[in-house]
Amino acid sequence: MAILLRESEVEKLATMKMAIEAVEQAFRLQGEQKADIAPRRRCRVDQGMLHVMSASLPVLGYAG
Repeated sequence: MAILLRESEVEKLATMKMAIEAVEQAFRLQGEQKADIAPRRRCRVDQGMLHVMSASLPVLGYAG
């Protein structure tokens, strides 16, 4: 099930230090080829554009 969080909710759950550590870990796992990153996709509509960017870290059980 997807969990949608507002920026104000994220600020209550995570510090900048936690975010930096998570990004560093994700890049490390990507370097070890343990991340799955799909190419960015764009879908145009009259009112704008939808950008779809997905990735997963299976060893951590995360996808987004």
